[in-house]
Amino acid sequence: MRSFRLAGAPYVSPRGTSSVNGPGRGRRAFWLQTLRTVLLVLFLLSIYVEVPLNVGFLIPSFFTLLILIPLLALMYHRRVYWYELYFVVQVVLILLLTAFLSPGFEWLGEKLLGLVQTTSSIIGGILLLKLIGGLRQRWLTHALFALWVVLLVGATLEVVGVLTPVSDAFREAAYSEGNYGVYESDDRDVNLIGHVRPSLFTTEPSLLAIGFFVFINSWLVAAYSQRNLLVACIAALVMLGVSGSPILVLSLAVSLIIMLFSERNVSTLWFTIGLAFIGIAVAIYVRPDIASDLTARFSDAYQNIGTASASSENRRLVYPFVTLVDVLKNSPFFGVGISGKELVGDYSSLPIAAEYALGNNVLAWFFVYLGVVGSVLFGMAVRYYWRRMGINQPMLLVFLILALSQTMGGFETPRFWGYTFLFIGVVWKRSKMRDSAPTRFGKIEPGYAGDLPKHIGKSSQ
Repeated sequence: MRSFRLAGAPYVSPRGTSSVNGPGRGRRAFWLQTLRTVLLVLFLLSIYVEVPLNVGFLIPSFFTLLILIPLLALMYHRRVYWYELYFVVQVVLILLLTAFLSPGFEWLGEKLLGLVQTTSSIIGGILLLKLIGGLRQRWLTHALFALWVVLLVGATLEVVGVLTPVSDAFREAAYSEGNYGVYESDDRDVNLIGHVRPSLFTTEPSLLAIGFFVFINSWLVAAYSQRNLLVACIAALVMLGVSGSPILVLSLAVSLIIMLFSERNVSTLWFTIGLAFIGIAVAIYVRPDIASDLTARFSDAYQNIGTASASSENRRLVYPFVTLVDVLKNSPFFGVGISGKELVGDYSSLPIAAEYALGNNVLAWFFVYLGVVGSVLFGMAVRYYWRRMGINQPMLLVFLILALSQTMGGFETPRFWGYTFLFIGVVWKRSKMRDSAPTRFGKIEPGYAGDLPKHIGKSSQ
């Protein structure tokens, strides 16, 4: 029996393949998705390890800055929107204001270098967004799933000694240049959690925990379901036992926040929370030794808070904010300027070296560098940028970035901005899905239907 179709319309077979497009188009699309997925994984692994290059001055994550970003720029230079350029120009002007209107004009060269590095990192993040926008949802979620599973399995293999020689050799070769310090507190780790904490090709265990935290929660945002939430929580508990890092507790909290922005009714919410606590109780019952070791780890951290000890907790949660208050008392409008680290010692009241006074907290660095006026202007630029992108859950994105900022320093680095734009990308993708339904905290798109627009950030207005 003959079928009828409109004149000029392409024939579509029962399998849905157009004879105009043909199988060749499908193969090209497959290989294009493969290429984009490989580039995404390379980009994220590059900022995860952040191997530096010393060429008279230190280039952090040189593979990202010198190879991947130029390559992505060649791929997407014709898909740049005016509001993206406007955002970059705004960032440059704000950072210039902080460089010229902050104290310490003798450090202007270092500030301008920090401006270039920050701007390059943000441009790299925007290009990462375009790469994410070109990926089908299934490919993106599979890539993110593979990344956090690799980190979890790799960390476990390093703890049991299988990957330890390879990981140590990589650290010795990759981080011998520059001023990168390699973590060497094995005895302390054994006393606290019973084994040496894994670093898995990074300089310290916390960077492994940060990478896991970012990858698994990005995956959860991109592919939320109650089953995936349970998987994410169990995986975070396992990684907590393996690495002993408090960052994994933060990861669990962030996963629950993602649940708050994703579930539609209160009963399901409380059931899932109760299930999570039951899982934690079962894990403690099965392995009480891990629970006691982690309790000792957190007790040690609590006792060091507020002391002169340069513990990781003090460098993340205490020193940065004490220094922030000191800086804003003396230079409230534009802080010390972008990358004005050398000025921190002039204002800090802490009885420690200036290099430790700034600590490792990007949120504090943000206000120390930009001051009140610069921070407000920067926030307004970001708000306009997100609105033009069409992000409909900005508070979820704020929570994700705030949580990330509590785990690390390096406001100028490709690592921070790469992770930040990964969060922006998965929340933006979620905002663009069809058939969105309201939740208690915004909108959630229960399933992916169809392809996203080719051009990232196209406004629906």
